[in-house]
Amino acid sequence: IDDASVFEGNAGTSILRLPVRFSGAQPNTVTGTVSVIGLTGVGFSPATGGTACGPGIDFVQFTNVPFSIPPNTPNGTLSVNILVCGDAVVEPNEHLFVSLNSVVGAQCFEGNCNAVGTLLDDDGPPRLSINSISVSEPVALGAARTASFTVSLNRTINQPVSVNFATRNSSARATCPLCSPAIVFGDYRASSGTVTIAANTPSNTFNVTVLGDGFQESTESFFVDLSAPVNAVIAVGTGRASIQDTTLSIGGFELSPDNAQLRADEQQAFSVNWTVPDNLVWRNLKSIDLRLRGGHGTALWVRWDEASNRFGLCQRGNGGGADDDDGAGAGGVNNTHPARSSAASIVCTPGELPGSAAVLSTALARLHMAHTTVTGSGPTGQGVVLKLMLSLTGKAAGHSYRLELAAADDFGNLDAFVKASELRVLRADHRQARLGD
Repeated sequence: IDDASVFEGNAGTSILRLPVRFSGAQPNTVTGTVSVIGLTGVGFSPATGGTACGPGIDFVQFTNVPFSIPPNTPNGTLSVNILVCGDAVVEPNEHLFVSLNSVVGAQCFEGNCNAVGTLLDDDGPPRLSINSISVSEPVALGAARTASFTVSLNRTINQPVSVNFATRNSSARATCPLCSPAIVFGDYRASSGTVTIAANTPSNTFNVTVLGDGFQESTESFFVDLSAPVNAVIAVGTGRASIQDTTLSIGGFELSPDNAQLRADEQQAFSVNWTVPDNLVWRNLKSIDLRLRGGHGTALWVRWDEASNRFGLCQRGNGGGADDDDGAGAGGVNNTHPARSSAASIVCTPGELPGSAAVLSTALARLHMAHTTVTGSGPTGQGVVLKLMLSLTGKAAGHSYRLELAAADDFGNLDAFVKASELRVLRADHRQARLGD
């Protein structure tokens, strides 16, 4: 069962539909009961249930209602439907906890038979929120890239909304040559202005420039603060930008996009621009590893081998499986990072050529070789660009993953996995028929 949300409305009733679906074949009749209650806990505001809509009641509550699903019911035809009671009270978004219980004829894994329903408040002025982001630092000193923030409304209105924004230093500092002491090689460029969200539009973006400083350092961050809203109020007024260092011992990288979200089975292109130090050329690279971790563990681990120009699917070879998070990366023995193990403990398939019809796949993720390319900057060049086409399966829906990169060169040097990007896999969001009666 998937999470879902609905605007409560100012009066009358509406229906909150939480989709129910099967992963794999469903040859049997599936039975059980379904319950819904207000959800308490950190970060949740419980909705108030009752036997019927009335003053102070947010939804019609029920407990252990039986259901029966015939065999081979297509996905997209089932949902748990909850009657929501509208009101004109300005209040936080409220939450429900929905559970399928005593299920027979199917199995529930990792809480997948529980879901959260959200009643979105649409009373009073809309509420503004700014997101937090993660961005990779440009490799070269003085190089620049764009970090994009999104300002969103909890609901659209028929007039424009505006709000001011301004950056603020934290561990990352803005370039300021006139400061005392001067900050010549800053981590980003200070920025301020106004972002406007057009009428009947849910969000808008603005950009801040992130700078490379050429130093190997820990992750740094700065903030963006919102102020002076027009036609809205501020709900989340501070966004954080985390700048991930990508200056490594045998090179550095830029990966884009820094943050992405997609639905299951949708394809997303990622570009890895790897640059080697000035005294080397990109052909000194032995391999680059990309690992997708989080949610269920390691969703995908692939290795590009420079000599053969092939991508192979990798996993731990000691019986531990690909989910062992020991930092092991591109192979070889790493005396700099003793926590990493030898190449013998990592097993990769022979590999597939970019542009072929092959798909490197696990139960959670896929690398589509037909849309994957490798471009070098010449035999004596300083960089290589890997363009990778990824997709996630339905089993990954509702989870977030971090893309991590590691590398090895022909001289036995290794760079351990470092975080490069974030990827969120959205749950299904279909308008579906009611489950049972």
